[in-house]
Amino acid sequence: MQFSPVFRYLMVPLRIAPLLLIVTFSVLFLIVMFAGLFGIPLGIILLAGFINYSFILLTAVTAGIDEPPVLTIENLNPVDARRSLTLLAIVVSVFFLSDAAAYWFGPIVAGLLGMLALIILPAVIAMQGVTGSLLQSLNLVRCFRLMLRLRGDYLQIIAWVGWFAMLGYVIFGTLAGSMVPLIVRFAFLMYAWLATFTLIGGVLRERRLDLGLDDANTPEWMEPETVDFSEVEKRRDRQVDAIYAEWRGGARVNAWASVSKLVEQSADPILELEWLYDRISQWPEPYLANRLAQELLPRLFAAKRPGDALDITRERLKAYADFRPLQGDDLIRLARLANDAGDRPAARAMLHNFQRFFPDDPLQPVAAELQQQLAR
Repeated sequence: MQFSPVFRYLMVPLRIAPLLLIVTFSVLFLIVMFAGLFGIPLGIILLAGFINYSFILLTAVTAGIDEPPVLTIENLNPVDARRSLTLLAIVVSVFFLSDAAAYWFGPIVAGLLGMLALIILPAVIAMQGVTGSLLQSLNLVRCFRLMLRLRGDYLQIIAWVGWFAMLGYVIFGTLAGSMVPLIVRFAFLMYAWLATFTLIGGVLRERRLDLGLDDANTPEWMEPETVDFSEVEKRRDRQVDAIYAEWRGGARVNAWASVSKLVEQSADPILELEWLYDRISQWPEPYLANRLAQELLPRLFAAKRPGDALDITRERLKAYADFRPLQGDDLIRLARLANDAGDRPAARAMLHNFQRFFPDDPLQPVAAELQQQLAR
């Protein structure tokens, strides 16, 4: 069974910083539950801080930051967490309205309203995370536009949210679920909530070129009817077509000069290289995509995005077994990353024939020792 690459973002909440938060807050919420009325103020602070951290995590994933941030004391201040309290109010309102709907209109109508809320809520979160604007996130017209632009990727988010909701019902609303310790149920709930945010951030990250997230805070992005995204796509298609014509015609130096010109003129060279790579990696011939990846890898390392560098390297190895980065130290770093991620086959493939690809590299002994470790 093939899973979409965006689902790897579901693992982000299991990294050290968010995982410690889940464990700590599970204990604190358990204390709140047994504290009665005295626990309400602490519960409000914890909820505001937790939801605020969700948006911090969403922003970090969308920006491509590899290591999740930690929660600071300032983030626990309910007064400064307006968007957190607003989202909390929306969730609580949906919960009580669904009960009211069940009472007045029956369980079928209540179920349909609940499903509609689950479908719309991720778009509200995404819009608020991208624009930082509460008003923009509550504009359902723009939320629906964002859903349509994300298309199948948004359906993946809905599938996860639906699964999370069903499993949450089993854990909190059934006799079998009541047998699970309360602290474990709290931990599951917090993981699933954070995973929803990281999945949304991951989809936004993967679709940043199509969505134009660099301009997400501009009036043009907030008012998509004022910008013709089809023209942007047509312009990009023309640029790639021109590069393809040069490459296929044998003028490979000219083709690379065209690529370099686009990158040099861009305000964000990494973003420019990424969208070029996304298009050109679809060509049947892998060589220009390989060259783009080689140019991109050291920039991703410099931007502290080793995870993206590893993903691109593994993708190129599948397309072309002899792909290697330009520098031997980058290759060793990638092999170690793959090994740490549990992908020993990819790490071994990277180090295969290291001496042939980097004959004069002083790191050959390091590569040989790492190969021996991977062979065990």
